[in-house]
Amino acid sequence: MRRASLLAGCSRHEQNTTSVSPQTVEAHIARQLPAGTHDRQDWARDIYIAFSTQHSLLQKENLCAAIAVAGQESNLQR
Repeated sequence: MRRASLLAGCSRHEQNTTSVSPQTVEAHIARQLPAGTHDRQDWARDIYIAFSTQHSLLQKENLCAAIAVAGQESNLQR
């Protein structure tokens, strides 16, 4: 059930974030995090840094997968 709720926010069509500022991308990531996520901005920044340092494409599917795994493994708690 939790996994479905984490992925539910990913079902909407989102804009491509390849040519925008890091702050805009972080805000986009923060909006995709499940409701009730503590430290939303910190999680968004960490996820953005993880993708950018690995030179990974920040595509909707990749972002949703990262959020789902973080949610499953840590409940998005620090």
